Amino acid sequence: MKKRLTLMVLMILGSFILTFSPRLSAVTEEAYAINTNPGENANVEMRVSWHMALDKINGKIVYTTKTDTNWDNAITLYPDSYESNAFYGLKFLHYQAVLTDLEPATEYMYQVGETNLSETHYFKTAGSPSFSFVWAGDWHTYTPIPTRLESAMAIVEKAKTVEPNLDFFFSTGDVVAYGSDYGDWVDLFNSNPYKEYMWVNMIGNHDALNNVVGPNNDNYFAATHNNPKNGYAGQEGKSYYFKYNNVLFFALNSEDLGYVTPVSEVQAWMASVIKNNPTQYIFVSLHYQWFNGVTGNTSQYANWKTFFDEHQVDLALAGNNHVYVRSKRLYEGQVNSEKGTVYIQVPSSDNDRGQVMKDTYSNENIIAKRWTEGVNTVGAIIVTVDAGKIKTRLIDRDGKIVDQATIFAQKQPLSIDKTSFKESFSAYPSIKDENSVVITSSVEGIGRIEKIEYYHESTLLGTNYYVKRNDLSYTLNNVQGYNKITAKIYYNDKTTEEVDIKVINQDFYEINNLATIINNTDLYLKWDYQGEATLKAWVFVNGVKYQEVSLSDELVLIENGSITDDIEIRVDENSLSGYYHSKYNTFGDVNLNGMIDAEDIGLLQQFLLGNNTIDTNALAYLDVDSDNEITLYDVTYIHLFINNYLDSLGNSDTFTITYLDMFGEEISKETVNRGGAGTYPTFALPSGYILSGWSKDVKSVNQDLIVQAIIEIEGSHHE
Repeated sequence: MKKRLTLMVLMILGSFILTFSPRLSAVTEEAYAINTNPGENANVEMRVSWHMALDKINGKIVYTTKTDTNWDNAITLYPDSYESNAFYGLKFLHYQAVLTDLEPATEYMYQVGETNLSETHYFKTAGSPSFSFVWAGDWHTYTPIPTRLESAMAIVEKAKTVEPNLDFFFSTGDVVAYGSDYGDWVDLFNSNPYKEYMWVNMIGNHDALNNVVGPNNDNYFAATHNNPKNGYAGQEGKSYYFKYNNVLFFALNSEDLGYVTPVSEVQAWMASVIKNNPTQYIFVSLHYQWFNGVTGNTSQYANWKTFFDEHQVDLALAGNNHVYVRSKRLYEGQVNSEKGTVYIQVPSSDNDRGQVMKDTYSNENIIAKRWTEGVNTVGAIIVTVDAGKIKTRLIDRDGKIVDQATIFAQKQPLSIDKTSFKESFSAYPSIKDENSVVITSSVEGIGRIEKIEYYHESTLLGTNYYVKRNDLSYTLNNVQGYNKITAKIYYNDKTTEEVDIKVINQDFYEINNLATIINNTDLYLKWDYQGEATLKAWVFVNGVKYQEVSLSDELVLIENGSITDDIEIRVDENSLSGYYHSKYNTFGDVNLNGMIDAEDIGLLQQFLLGNNTIDTNALAYLDVDSDNEITLYDVTYIHLFINNYLDSLGNSDTFTITYLDMFGEEISKETVNRGGAGTYPTFALPSGYILSGWSKDVKSVNQDLIVQAIIEIEGSHHE
């Protein structure tokens, strides 16, 4: 028995050596398994992944633009690494570089290593008016059968003859036969397309297959890539999203989706991402097919069609089935020429594992095209996107176009009111650092601008790339004493504009008891100012710029004013909205001084006795019971209100405050009495952010208000 056990162990060990060791022979360079992955905002960011031996602790990446042929302007970056043990019996340092502040629509080159740098690799940032990518999948790299990888890479090269201006390389998974076979990954990344392009990939079932010891594992994928770490909980870097030009891409892990994490939870995460990242187009990609290409039966389509309809997904990409399928444009399960989603799945490309279709098939009314060459299938898809349409072309191994489709945009390119956007900027003092300032602006900028640069005179203070709605708030550090900051806005249409932003002094918030009063028929705005600084601000009447004032004056005449006027104090003449709001008090203010007190009761009683007259402006606001007469009832009602026996003085003397989060979504509402104070609510903030303040004062409320939260990042700045 002991001999048999020993023999069995030796057989297993021998099998392990045969299947595992040869795959390590490809690792001969100092840096290996090099590949480029998208940054969350691929206009200005890319991510690079590579491996090195455990003693190579000073790994670096040297990068520059492709036109910098002598590398004169190259940047050297020493990124973080960690010790990976994702592959059985093998340990290495996984380096993950994040290249930021790149120029849009620009070709770059880089090398990695410590002392002996690698071959040169290349990528192109997003930002051109249109872009194209080649999409292949299911080639199952397996070192004992090298023709699989050769066939797949050959058709990628063939795609370049059909579309010379390819921008990146895309796959929907199953790029290796066994995820656990490390040498297959190294062979894969040694292929030319991985040296020439940024690569978008997602996990297929084969990429998680364990051919050595233990269960299947999607950590093989994470250990060989450096995708954005923005996925849902537990799937950071495995399921992810990124933006390329005017498209929001989702790349999902089919081995987690629906098996570990319910589809509904993933879709809830995706809905929040879509809301936070407005774009013209949305592409969703995963490994498992929408339809069975052999039979036409429905597969993943049933789980996703409602979500895709609701969120206006344009293109759904998948693989796995080894048969090309393209649906017609579908909305609510029906063919629709104007809106909806086109579902496409790529054929296999390894010339080894294709399938034969059945002549008759289901869903003929919604499937536009199927294609396969049988077991020996090699195919790929070229996708081209511009502001008006998406074009797809299926090519065979010879580069012949077998099928093509044009999908017209269901949403127009995102537009922006530039004047309104420029007026939306505000600069608030940070609550976490007296030397910092929080810049906020309108949500309309998201998806419509490339970036905003902030300057003090000629000094660049920071750059906000405005990728998602969290970026509406941007913290500038070490700006104490700056009275003005200039924002240079780079719009998607390649125009630029500048706007000067006045930095709000903390003393601006020291205004109290703001009220609108009437004295001798003249309308005034009055307040108490308890700040120490000598500050000026602007008064707006009904949203129109009226007059600059010194806060220490505590009074301003509103010429030709009306008791219906909405009056604001804004930090400067370019502010889009005011922090302080005032409107004349209504019921019960007999002497029109902005307060309801015992003096008003006395004047009203004397009026009833015929001993005095009341300003005609006030009479309309004294008829509490709306019976068109001023009677003892009205006097009694006002008297009870003054002495707190009544909660409110007429319906128009209670006001609603609506609180919004930083994205403009309602948090809560509250009702307050005239002159009363609101209470700012608590709410859940995005990870890494803190509440900096609110857009309006709620200390002395005399009208309905909409108040928005202001957030700032917890760290020192956006990176």
